[in-house]
Amino acid sequence: MKIGPIDEIIRQTGTGSVKKTGPEAGAPFGEILNKAMGGSPHEKGGSRGVSPGGGMASIQMNPVIPGITSPLVDRVDDFLNTFDEYRQRLGDHQFSLKDIDPLVRKMERETENLMPAFKSLSETDGLKEILDQTLMTASLEIVRFNRGDYVTA
Repeated sequence: MKIGPIDEIIRQTGTGSVKKTGPEAGAPFGEILNKAMGGSPHEKGGSRGVSPGGGMASIQMNPVIPGITSPLVDRVDDFLNTFDEYRQRLGDHQFSLKDIDPLVRKMERETENLMPAFKSLSETDGLKEILDQTLMTASLEIVRFNRGDYVTA
């Protein structure tokens, strides 16, 4: 593709400068803005007050930064890993209930330790729902294990 001289393009489009037309051709930007906003450019009456939030509900920002997690998220993740290990061992016939018992005790301790954190989370926090389901399921499994539901005759 051959690119021609720019002079020819400028001649075809005009002089190369932008021509201002209309009543605002010489008006400064501030005057045009004030006119568009409904005020006059020389209006001196103080500033208009704007209420914080403007009637909008407050928005809680919890930025997610990759690679950075809260200690609570790490604790919940560890608890879920323990629960997953319990599930795997329970399904594996190589492990006896005596081998699984330390995991159940660990789940009991973690359930007790995570309960205050669960109560402190706001209802809108997505972690609260995950933690609620995890604690409930863990509590049921602890009861089943201690009751002897997995003892085979």
